[in-house]
Amino acid sequence: MIKHLYLMNSAEFWKQFYESHELTLEPSGFAEYVAEIAPKASRIIDLGCGNGRDSLFFANRGFKVLALDQVQAPGFVHHDNVEFKILDFRYINDIVLSKNDLIYARFLFHAIPDEVLHSILNWARGKLFAEFRAFGDVPTIYPDHERVFWKAESFLELLEKYNFKVIKFDAAKNRAVYLNEDPLVFRLEAERVG
Repeated sequence: MIKHLYLMNSAEFWKQFYESHELTLEPSGFAEYVAEIAPKASRIIDLGCGNGRDSLFFANRGFKVLALDQVQAPGFVHHDNVEFKILDFRYINDIVLSKNDLIYARFLFHAIPDEVLHSILNWARGKLFAEFRAFGDVPTIYPDHERVFWKAESFLELLEKYNFKVIKFDAAKNRAVYLNEDPLVFRLEAERVG
């Protein structure tokens, strides 16, 4: 793991970010990918849901969704299949998981401190889908936005520590293009065993 800057893991930072940026409601490519392979009986736990664009997409595809973030973004779109909760991820253990829950974390793992990531991995059960920035990525949009850049071998060691079986894990560009930025991102599909 390589740290780019010291992380601002505060609700106030995200509140200001959401209020000062116009965010799309179009689903991410990662959400589209996950919706195609996720068991339809799953409840999706959307960690770091932002404005809820992926939560809304999952809900429109028939999934029940628990959308979690540190603040509620302006313009968060409500849906009957989406339950939204404000949560400081240091207290992730307050969320009780059920057997069919699927953990979805897009662009969260590179935006939280190590101890919070450890808490999430310790708490998670069942399937885990994550997309996050990889070591070697050079941000050009929001360069002051603090991030952690993971090396593949370090993240795989962390998954092994928490008894995750890796189903798919790779890094590529052309997955999360935004304006003129094409970040190098990991896509992870894993399942907790034991």
